[in-house]
Amino acid sequence: MQAINAVPESLAIVEMPDGHERSLRTLYLNIGLQNGVLLRTTMDSITGVLSDTRLRFLGSRPVKLFNVTVQGSPAILALSSRPWLSYSFQARSRLIPLS
Repeated sequence: MQAINAVPESLAIVEMPDGHERSLRTLYLNIGLQNGVLLRTTMDSITGVLSDTRLRFLGSRPVKLFNVTVQGSPAILALSSRPWLSYSFQARSRLIPLS
């Protein structure tokens, strides 16, 4: 169960590389809220337990999420009043605005 402070607009689950070895992967639950906030929560692939929730304000419009592939790796495209891309690069998770 995940507590949220606004109505969810969209959900996306993605398994991204974690660490320098491509075989290590982490499952993330992404929740786009109607107030323009993106919630990213780590999800245990066996038990479904949610942990390490991070919040990020993306814009003034509801956040719509799409699973995409960037250079052969899974990523999330988040659309609000501005577009954002969530992806893994050099063993780190990144969330950047697109221009």
